[in-house]
Amino acid sequence: MKILVANIGTTSLKWRLFDFSNGTERLVHKGGFERVTDYPKAIEDCLAELKNTHALRDESELSAVGFKTVIARDVTGCVRLDERVLQAMTDSTASRPHIIRPTSRASNCSPNGCRRWR
Repeated sequence: MKILVANIGTTSLKWRLFDFSNGTERLVHKGGFERVTDYPKAIEDCLAELKNTHALRDESELSAVGFKTVIARDVTGCVRLDERVLQAMTDSTASRPHIIRPTSRASNCSPNGCRRWR
């Protein structure tokens, strides 16, 4: 089971890909981009890097995508990204849409794989 954990910052995208096969946690890949201005492109570039380094064959290998959220009013702990959480994030970070848009695009991931993020 592979899980991609992303941290979308004000001007950066950082990630770690973990493999939880055989009941153990193993860091497969980590990377990031600084001075990001186009977050959808940065996400595509992240996926391309994971494929180019053979950390992933394709997005269908991902069991989940986790995010370190910035702020989500009245949301605490580890939660599934759904419309309620996205709305709380939007309400709390209205001045930072560059964080909400890629997060909501990436939420199209499911245990059966990811739909295109663009």
